[in-house]
Amino acid sequence: MLCLTIGVGPLAVDTSLPAMGDMAADLGLGIGRIQASLSAFIIGVAIGQLSWGTLADRFGRRPMLLIGLATYVVTALAVAALSSIEWIMAARVIQGFGSAAVFIISRAVVRDLFDVTTGAKMFARLFQTVGLFAVVCPIIGGQLTELFGWRAVYLFMASWSVLGIILIASTLKESLAAPDHHALRLGRIWMSFAELLGDATFRAYLILGAAAYIGLFAILAGMPIVVINHLGESPAVFGYVYSAVMVVYLAATMLAGGLVSRIGIERMAKWGVATIALSAILTLAAHLGDLIALWSVFVVNAVVMVGFALAMPATTAGALAKFQHMAGRATSLMGFAHQAVGALAVYLMGLASGGPHPHTIAMGSAGIVAVGAYLVLLRPLYRRVM
Repeated sequence: MLCLTIGVGPLAVDTSLPAMGDMAADLGLGIGRIQASLSAFIIGVAIGQLSWGTLADRFGRRPMLLIGLATYVVTALAVAALSSIEWIMAARVIQGFGSAAVFIISRAVVRDLFDVTTGAKMFARLFQTVGLFAVVCPIIGGQLTELFGWRAVYLFMASWSVLGIILIASTLKESLAAPDHHALRLGRIWMSFAELLGDATFRAYLILGAAAYIGLFAILAGMPIVVINHLGESPAVFGYVYSAVMVVYLAATMLAGGLVSRIGIERMAKWGVATIALSAILTLAAHLGDLIALWSVFVVNAVVMVGFALAMPATTAGALAKFQHMAGRATSLMGFAHQAVGALAVYLMGLASGGPHPHTIAMGSAGIVAVGAYLVLLRPLYRRVM
């Protein structure tokens, strides 16, 4: 159930990408204005990261999930009906805000119901679902645009979210044992965030997760530039390469789900760090050796996504292990931090020159941060426990 509803986030991004050209032509705008609507969605997601966890701790997981999904439905329908880009962007901000509820609260529900190791396995399944959506959504969006035009894409988003509302309303029982009646007090919120950031284990896993997200956003922002602008391939070819990378990611999430129960989250995190570092080394080698081609682009980006698939379930479970009493606020802070770091990486990549350089620098940064987080922060904690 949660795996089906968590798809509203990637659905809102990946199905909209093939529809941008048709949307621009229909509204008589440049493609840059349409791309800004995607940025508006991400802004809404970032705002929602800090809000929904606290609301879920106060009012419960189930009602907040339903409100978030309903918000998503209304705004998707609004985008489908609107012709003003300003109003479309406003609706996309609110849609992003609603979308964040599903991802944040789904993680809190998992933490409510399962222990750390089992929770990591459940998190792996959630990330596996996100990977599946990343593979199929661009294809769905392209077909809908070809057959019915860009507005059909947003109608499909709304329809999927309605299905999520039906599933949540009919099958999900409230997982929060006792609502925190003081969760919305600003002083309490800041005290909660201070408690989280003051915990060495939470900080370590938070920074490791940030490294994984730098790698992810390096792909989203850098891979199209390398394939289309630098290598001169068509958007269709880029789509095939991107989908192939996501297939590898999907396979890695399946592996991670069964692996974590056998090796534990500590070794899982170590393997994730090693894989992210390997992707950084391979990217640098391809860049320095003038080996940038479709096959090398596929390899380095697939490797970093394997690292993401291994690291994130362990990172999420490890960070939340001590904080079941405020899992909503903890997931909110994690989500906001990771989105903010990723957004900063994309912004800095945009300031750099075109070509493969920004992608290489971002991938290298992901490797450096991941290794640093493990050696400086995580490994001392493991040794202390042993």
